[in-house]
Amino acid sequence: MPYASSRVSSNLPLSSGLTIFLDRGINPENLVSVPGSSPALDWRELCKILSSHACLHRSADLLRFSGVLQGGIYKNLNGNSGKSGWRWLFIIDGVITLPIAFYGFWVFPDVPATTKVFYLTEEERRMATERLQGHVKVERLPLSWSLVKRVLSRWRWYACSLLFAISGETESFGSNNLMGQWLAAIGGYSVEQIDYYPAGVTAFAICSTLVCATWTDHTKVRWPVLVYMSISGIVASICILAWSSPIGLKFFAYYLAGASYSGQATTFAWANQICADNDQERAIVLASMNMWNNVVNAWWSIVFYPATDAPKFTKGMIAMIAICVATLAVTALVWYLEGREHALLQQLRDDGEGPSALSSLAAAPVSSKD
Repeated sequence: MPYASSRVSSNLPLSSGLTIFLDRGINPENLVSVPGSSPALDWRELCKILSSHACLHRSADLLRFSGVLQGGIYKNLNGNSGKSGWRWLFIIDGVITLPIAFYGFWVFPDVPATTKVFYLTEEERRMATERLQGHVKVERLPLSWSLVKRVLSRWRWYACSLLFAISGETESFGSNNLMGQWLAAIGGYSVEQIDYYPAGVTAFAICSTLVCATWTDHTKVRWPVLVYMSISGIVASICILAWSSPIGLKFFAYYLAGASYSGQATTFAWANQICADNDQERAIVLASMNMWNNVVNAWWSIVFYPATDAPKFTKGMIAMIAICVATLAVTALVWYLEGREHALLQQLRDDGEGPSALSSLAAAPVSSKD
């Protein structure tokens, strides 16, 4: 349940529109008018804000101090009141969860059309909704078979879901704490060191996420981040597969693997950008990306990273190389499909088609004939 709730919050900066369309720092020169609507965000401004908010989310998600927390609890509370350190860890984790749950219940803004949060005025709610008009379909239509047919007849749902279902598994080094298991298996490290040293993976992950988000702000492209993440995963896996390599090289490899975390923020920003013309489709696609990644997660670690394979994790290293190569292939596919769709839209504009034709293309599947 805590993980599920965190996945809901992870989509909020990308799908709610509140933080995007209430941002006072938006350059007014980059606001454009859509016929029959209020000002909407220019493509350049939207891309910049998407990656910035995705970066903020991912950096916050990565600010996990579990290793430091575990080390501190073991050192100071192990044996206290007759309870071992790991029992105290569960108690403290549970206590931390409660205020976060209440915070989310009261503070999450929902979407502009339905938000009732206390910190927004009526004017701000209206402004958020009006700025979306003409840029994103904001009407809250009921779920229907026609919506399902429209979503499933286009490439976006399939390609974006496949992208994160696969690329999400590049985080396996960190999510399974392979470095901690490796340190425990080879011996020579105290319990506190086994907890503290893997924090370097998180540190590198945060740095990678910040740098990549800044870079995508500047270039307005997404795919190079996934290329960087995949190449880092391949290099790290090869270094660990070469088991006779020095301990220092393995430390480097595990820390380098932290680059895999930089892809999630960019992937969701990319999917949100692709589906920006349809609010309902975007919500389904973003939720589906999380769903399919969790479907794969349910068995991936059990098959490829069992504790009995420590410290070498040979199957896991081979699987990591394979999943990184697959990520590169799917990234290329999404890039191609997005480019083809943009080319079709541009062709309609060049042919002088009106807004209705553009809207019909957004609502219809992209056929192979086009």
